[in-house]
Amino acid sequence: MEISRSRLGGVFTFLLLIFFLFSTFVIGSCDLFSNSMVEYYLDNTGVVEVLGIEKSPKYASMGNGTILIPPSEDEPLTTLEVMLSNPRNLTIRQELLGVPEGKKISSRQAEKGIAVAIEGAVLDDDYDLTLAMQSPDGLRDFAPYPMRIRCVAFNTALSDFRVNKLQPELDQGRYGFTVELLYETATVTLEGTAVEPTADLKLYQGQAAAGTPIASGTGKAGASAALNAGDNHFYLVVSTPGASQGYTITIIRGQAPNTSKDSGKEITAFSITAPVNAIGTVDETLKTITVNVPYGTSLTAMTASVSHTGASISPDPMAAKSYAAPVTYTVTAEDGTSQQYTVTVTYGPGITISGIPVDGLPKLTFSGEPDDPVVEPGTSIAITISGGPVTGWYIYINGLVSPTGFTDDTVTFAAPETPGSYNVTVIATVGGVDYSGSFGLVVK
Repeated sequence: MEISRSRLGGVFTFLLLIFFLFSTFVIGSCDLFSNSMVEYYLDNTGVVEVLGIEKSPKYASMGNGTILIPPSEDEPLTTLEVMLSNPRNLTIRQELLGVPEGKKISSRQAEKGIAVAIEGAVLDDDYDLTLAMQSPDGLRDFAPYPMRIRCVAFNTALSDFRVNKLQPELDQGRYGFTVELLYETATVTLEGTAVEPTADLKLYQGQAAAGTPIASGTGKAGASAALNAGDNHFYLVVSTPGASQGYTITIIRGQAPNTSKDSGKEITAFSITAPVNAIGTVDETLKTITVNVPYGTSLTAMTASVSHTGASISPDPMAAKSYAAPVTYTVTAEDGTSQQYTVTVTYGPGITISGIPVDGLPKLTFSGEPDDPVVEPGTSIAITISGGPVTGWYIYINGLVSPTGFTDDTVTFAAPETPGSYNVTVIATVGGVDYSGSFGLVVK
């Protein structure tokens, strides 16, 4: 089948038209999309931003940004303009926050931004204001702008004052500075600049304008001085014909650090921690420590816990060691001096049955048995206790009290007459504490 040239030309023309229309739509859509993105950006980012404050040449600024204005007798109405970046030319809803009660301070939208008007400023007034701004519909808040404004006498005011190149805050009296420095700061550099460039400045060392100034100048003055530990006082006077104002300056240098080393070297607490727990008694006068452990406790591998002042103690109390003989500990102070303490571990009362020690702890926790647990009926058995004196003996055979006679540290009882197996419990009271042991006994 053959397609004519005219038909081919028509198809080509149709395709070209489709391409043209599609291209126009895409380009137009991109352009619209681009414009919408610009609109979106402007509507949803910081549209209104503060560029700074435009003030009258009659007003001054301190180095920290504080605006200095004259009192109402010199300037009935003080006007400042907060300049804004406002590309959408929005009508800004604004409010001044922090206006002192009774003060006439207002704001309104002006040509370049927001005009702030202050009426009836009084010498030493201090306005710490914040300019809050919103979009016209009140749905969006723009970044707030803080403003510090002070009313001063320009002929004696300071526009800048620095201590070691840092600007301290003028105190509530408006005529003084207080700065705290580390002890390591041995010298200080003070620099003052007057608002009035022809003012005379004199800096004195002391709390008043007395003696010879350590620095003087026109418009500014500065000097360096050595500091003592504690309070150091200086006095700066700003003078113009017919007016003078003094500023107190207090530099507080920290006290010298205590570099002397401690001589403390006492053991304040000592305890055996293994194989048993036992708290020692520290005699600080004799430098001795006594620890009483249950009778029969192994003394060959004991560990201890020690509380002490000073830098170190040796040997290491936590390392296992034998306390079969007294152990000497050396505590070394931070200043290098040392003190020795002698630790002695002793046994508490222990029961010996027929000459055999019974291992264990006080209060029903040790046991033992005689040399020969098999005896004839009526055999006499002797029990002794070390660490007496004993204030009471109790012998139980199969739960029944056996008649006993006792001395200070020894008791003797007779084995039952009836053959059989018996359980013998012995309780001895020493110093108000009961010590007991049990053993099996066979009568045949």
